[in-house]
Amino acid sequence: MNTEQEQNDPIIQAIETLKTEGEKSFLPEYINRISTWEKVGMAISHRFSFSMQMFDLVYEIAEDWNFHDVCAMITFVFRPEKYTHYLDKLQQVLPAFLNKTVACKSRNKDGSYSDKKVKITVTIEEIE
Repeated sequence: MNTEQEQNDPIIQAIETLKTEGEKSFLPEYINRISTWEKVGMAISHRFSFSMQMFDLVYEIAEDWNFHDVCAMITFVFRPEKYTHYLDKLQQVLPAFLNKTVACKSRNKDGSYSDKKVKITVTIEEIE
């Protein structure tokens, strides 16, 4: 922590506590390569057995920061029962985030892995 104000901030203190707890899940030689937020995530995931609520957490952060495109994608993909969707927004957001070429590993029949590139394309069709 840097300033005296940060040291007295209960949110900063809570993040530091979660970071410290999360570090316990990683091998010591990797600690410096892992971000604070990965450590916080690990601490939370080891204490709670929720899954879809994680998207509520991400959604609320994105909403507070006015990342409406991220919110639209989260709700469409992960929480369709919770929020209303707007076709014009989805037609912009989903291809912008999801149309891409991705490098990945593919498991071979012998158990080894090969490097592959895959192209992901989202098609949005209106059906009646």
